[in-house]
Amino acid sequence: MCKKLTIDTKIKTIGSLITEVKQGLVCVPPFQRDFVWTCDNIKDLFDSIKKNYPIGSLLLWKPSEKMNWEESRKVGPFELPQNNDQKWYVLDGFQRLSSMFGCLTNPDKSSFACDEQMYKSLFNLYYDLKNEEFFYPRNDVTKQPYQVPLHVLLSSSDFRQYSRTNIEPKIPKDEIDNLLDRADSLASRFIEYKIACIEINDANIEEAVEIFSRLNSKGVDISFDWMVNALSYKKNNFKFSDEITKIQRDLKEFGFEKTPRNVLFRCIQSSFGKLYFDQTDIEHLAQRDDFAKTTRETIPFIKKAVQFLHNELHVNKYKYLPYNMQLIFIMEFFRKISNPSEKQIKDLKNWFWKTSYSNYFTVNSLTYQRKAYNQFIDYACGASSEIFYDDGEKNPYTTYAFPKKISLGAVRSKALILFLKTDNPNLQDEQYSDYIENHKNEIMLAEMSFVESLGLRYFERNNLVHMPKGNDISQQNKTSIFVNTNLEDSIILDYTLNNGSFIIGNGKKAFDTRWSECGDDSIYCYRDGVKSLFFNPDIVDFPQYQNIPEAFNFTSRCKSLVAGNVIILENSNGYFCAIKIIKITNNKKDFSERHHVEFRYHIYDSEKDNIDNIINSIDVAANSIIEKLATPYYRKESFLLEKKIRFLEEQLAYHSKELDAVYAKVINSVLDHMAYFIQKANIANALAEQNLKLQNNSLDETIAKKQLALKQTNENELSKIINECIQHRNEWEKIKSLKS
Repeated sequence: MCKKLTIDTKIKTIGSLITEVKQGLVCVPPFQRDFVWTCDNIKDLFDSIKKNYPIGSLLLWKPSEKMNWEESRKVGPFELPQNNDQKWYVLDGFQRLSSMFGCLTNPDKSSFACDEQMYKSLFNLYYDLKNEEFFYPRNDVTKQPYQVPLHVLLSSSDFRQYSRTNIEPKIPKDEIDNLLDRADSLASRFIEYKIACIEINDANIEEAVEIFSRLNSKGVDISFDWMVNALSYKKNNFKFSDEITKIQRDLKEFGFEKTPRNVLFRCIQSSFGKLYFDQTDIEHLAQRDDFAKTTRETIPFIKKAVQFLHNELHVNKYKYLPYNMQLIFIMEFFRKISNPSEKQIKDLKNWFWKTSYSNYFTVNSLTYQRKAYNQFIDYACGASSEIFYDDGEKNPYTTYAFPKKISLGAVRSKALILFLKTDNPNLQDEQYSDYIENHKNEIMLAEMSFVESLGLRYFERNNLVHMPKGNDISQQNKTSIFVNTNLEDSIILDYTLNNGSFIIGNGKKAFDTRWSECGDDSIYCYRDGVKSLFFNPDIVDFPQYQNIPEAFNFTSRCKSLVAGNVIILENSNGYFCAIKIIKITNNKKDFSERHHVEFRYHIYDSEKDNIDNIINSIDVAANSIIEKLATPYYRKESFLLEKKIRFLEEQLAYHSKELDAVYAKVINSVLDHMAYFIQKANIANALAEQNLKLQNNSLDETIAKKQLALKQTNENELSKIINECIQHRNEWEKIKSLKS
């Protein structure tokens, strides 16, 4: 290295840095990336300064020789004058420095040419002294006197003038002092905030890059962008950052405009023959004579790879791409094969799905991935007919269970969403979670069949559907084996074939039934796959929907079910299914016969068809409660009746919540029935009082006291029920008003 080269770290204030920029002592090299920060980035920067958070260091470089280039004169929205003296070039921290200079320079008092459109959209930042927050003013909203532009805070004279004109005459005197104190505090922070500046003095560009590399290896947060720009710019004034920006702009039509710049750089880097994790020497790479030429030649293949992902695999946004490595591989595929055959395209698609579902680039070592890359390139060059690397192991590729939660940060979830896009390409981002939840069983079955066709096996058992162990069903239709989508049917379930699990219904009306092995004449049913399980050994046929809560008892499992028994299942969506055991066969006695249980089932459709029945049942239950009011047995017998009416009311409320026109009649009917209920309750109470008076005339004092106590109990219970009914009526009246 040059003996004169020095590296020093100096602490500078924002005020002094802005002064140096104005004087042309700190400027921008031509290879520096253009200003790309957004309004949110700028606001976050100033919020960090306000809170005295660190914002990182600046890297400044003074060349050892005169540079024969015309540096960029633009910092923020301002064009700065040329300075012939030796100057410091900003190598890293340009976005931060531009943001501070652009927002804290007064455009009305500056002699610099200003890009007004750029200034208004990015640098016209204000501070709200009352709410203590940074914001950008809207043209259609009048600014308040306590909202001040940032540039007036850096100069005490500017702020005094602004305050006398815009703040003091328009704000009550008792508020002014507090607001001015806040302004002074923020101004002091802007003027005195200290930034570490790493100054590389008397170094050539190669030395500056080497120093950058060493700083970067020690954890200093410095981007690589300027480094490639700096080293490659000397070759025909090639500006690498502009090429990356152009790629991102071209990829917008495919939804890949947010592809990270470093990922695009890795694509270009791999075109020189090495995969990015091989730690290719960036310095030597950027200084190659063919770097600019190879970069420009690689760009069309990046676009072709993205086009393939978008059109053939439904990866219509970068965030859906399971692995960045897949983009690099596919780009190399099209770089090597200009006109791929139908078989080669099929192989590439199969490779994509297999690597996505098997967590290929997560579970395999870097050594394995290097060998896989070389195998992939051999295939693309025609040196091999196999696109996958074979390490000689007999273990097949595996994939994980159906995701319990959809997260775009997870490769498994991305693979599932892309699988869904093949049949539902128009689903919006926010719809996937709901769609998967409502069609979980069908999606599982279809996805498992697809995964099996790729030659993958599940690493874990699926949490709802169990793949059978045997191969005897490999040619059968998976839907017919695992799920029956009717609302009512008779089923013969083979335990061995289905591993004790069978799904009936679909969508919101799907029920995952779980069974034990068959005994000689009995079988267990478990609650694992559903929300609730109910059983009553005395019930031998399907009950009416409204009788379910009082006729069956909740249980965690049904032990020793025999032919003729009926059980009730409730799923997580609140739907009910009745199952009646028809026949149980144990294959331990006869090995020629399958081990199975036969049952008949009915899934209740509790929509509009049953609304009238629900209303009638509410009325019947209400009348039953009223009849019990005058008897000493009310407390004992009312529990089931109250439980029943609550159940029916909940069902009615659930199915009326969407307030469709179909339910208008239902709402009015419920109101009428509740009013009728209250009227009958009042009549019953009056009759009870009259009967008590008659009884008191003929009975002795002891009996009269007992009857009086009974009357008070009845009145309390009746009052409670009437109040609940009134509350219920009021709720429905609110719903009715919303409907209107």
